[in-house]
Amino acid sequence: MSRFGAARVIVRGLIPDLYATFKSANKALEFLRSINLGYRKKDFLADWREILGLKAKEETWKYIRKEYRPSLDMFTKTEQKLYQEFVYIGKIEYLDTEGVLREMTISHGEDELITIQEAEDIFAEMVTEQVELYGVSKIVGIKVIGGKRR
Repeated sequence: MSRFGAARVIVRGLIPDLYATFKSANKALEFLRSINLGYRKKDFLADWREILGLKAKEETWKYIRKEYRPSLDMFTKTEQKLYQEFVYIGKIEYLDTEGVLREMTISHGEDELITIQEAEDIFAEMVTEQVELYGVSKIVGIKVIGGKRR
């Protein structure tokens, strides 16, 4: 069993209220330090993610091979009303009709897990179908950056 200092034990009980008030781990830790309840940032962020059910997976999606389906725990469980079981979130870099490099975040829902390559293909199709709306002349890059699930 790991041992926590007194401040950490107190703060772990306060994290849900801190989230409701500040919505930001950095702002919450800044506040805690102002009232002498702060502790090491790395430990605080680990507690924040553990207690709130968040996972440090922002960068982990890029390590999934394109022909693989992500595991269920890669998806952030959400209370939002989703029409499909899984929502894949992606970033698309493209050149607009004037040649300016732009970036767009896009999402797509599925009831079954799909591979990363299938998700990227769907994103590309969604954008190219809407050329007039987005002003896309050429897609430069597509990547899946995250996902949500019911």
